[in-house]
Amino acid sequence: NGIVSMLDAPIFVGGEMVGVVCNEHIGPPRTWKLWEELVAGTLADFVAQVFAVSERIAARRELDAYRTDLERLVEERTARLRETEAGLRKLFEAAPISLVLSKRTDAVVVMANQRAAEMFEVPLDEVVGQHAPDYWVDPSDRARLGANVAKDGWVQGQEARLKTRSGREFWAEIAAQLVTFEGQPSLLLGIHDVSGQKLAEESLRQHGETLETLFAAAPMPLVLTGLDDGIVRFCNRRAADLFDTKIPLVVGKRAPEFYVNPDDRNSFIERLRTTGRVDSYEAQLQTVSGRPFW
Repeated sequence: NGIVSMLDAPIFVGGEMVGVVCNEHIGPPRTWKLWEELVAGTLADFVAQVFAVSERIAARRELDAYRTDLERLVEERTARLRETEAGLRKLFEAAPISLVLSKRTDAVVVMANQRAAEMFEVPLDEVVGQHAPDYWVDPSDRARLGANVAKDGWVQGQEARLKTRSGREFWAEIAAQLVTFEGQPSLLLGIHDVSGQKLAEESLRQHGETLETLFAAAPMPLVLTGLDDGIVRFCNRRAADLFDTKIPLVVGKRAPEFYVNPDDRNSFIERLRTTGRVDSYEAQLQTVSGRPFW
């Protein structure tokens, strides 16, 4: 090509050589002057700046595109979270029992339904932010619930005494489940007030004790059985002696086992269902050893 002299100026971008500005001379050999070398270096620096600006523009475009995508993803996730929270709120309100959702880290309530608000006597708009442990009578009950949930991931049917904001105590049956809400480990509680059931159980227990007292004081053998299943519920010592056994060995047995002829009991039960009362009914019974008596 007739090139006899060359003056190369390297192009550096970010400390790395990315190219060369090549100056070529045709004709007799020449020695490049200082100002020519400076011009070549300046051109190389100018090209380097163009390259650098071009890379920055490309990087900025990528960054803008990434930011746009990120903003879109954030908006979509925010919308989904709003939809999720709205859906969860609808589920909470539709639930037939009281529901409370609290964070595992600090036990702060993040959601509850109207039934829970009424149960704990707290306005619904004040429920969020409440400290869940404040509504347990015995902290050890909550600790036990937490330990069981941590072990199995859920708890079903645990009974505990809870209290309202005013301090009124009540018995509750609790179901608990570990969940993740807004990226945080949370505890979902389903709470059912069983105070009425507890009162009924206590009343039955007291009546049972009263019945046992009356049976024990009666001057004659007494036996209480189920009308349909014939299972012995109570008996006094005189009845146990009559059948040559002990009270614990009578309770739980079927009454027909003490009849020599099962038809006698069937006739007795039929008359009892018809009239509601039977007096002076004669039948042959037998002891646990099989000894018959009238």
